[in-house]
Amino acid sequence: MSGEKRTPLPTHYRYEDGDFYENPEFGTVKNPPLLRRFYAVRETPCGYWIRMMNGRERWVSKTSRKRYAYPSLKEAAQSYLQRKRHQVGWCKFYLKKAKHFLTHAERLEDQLSEVSTDKTVNHDALGR
Repeated sequence: MSGEKRTPLPTHYRYEDGDFYENPEFGTVKNPPLLRRFYAVRETPCGYWIRMMNGRERWVSKTSRKRYAYPSLKEAAQSYLQRKRHQVGWCKFYLKKAKHFLTHAERLEDQLSEVSTDKTVNHDALGR
C-alpha cells in the first residue's frame, strides 16, 4: 500500500417529504421534510456513486444543475424548494383542468336528464 492519504468522499444530502395525512378516524399528521444522508462509496471523474437506503448504489453528477442528492445542505434545500414549487405548479394545472371538465360533465348530466328515458342513445353514432 502506498503512504498517500485518501481524501474522504463527500456525504450527499436530499430533502424529501415527511408524513402528511389527514384522517378523521386516526387524526392528522403533518411532519416536516426529512433530510436523507447518502454516503459516497466511489468517485468517478464526473461524479460519485452514493449508497441508497436499500443498499443499492446510484450515480450523482458533480456538476449537473439537477441532481438526486447534493454535497451541501444549502444545495439540497434549494433543490427541495424548486421541486415543491414545480409540484405546486402542476397541481394548480391539474386542478384547473379538473374544474374545466367538471363543468362540462355537469352540463352533460343536465342535458341527459332532459332527454326522455324511453329514448335510446345510439352509441355507434357517437363514435364508440
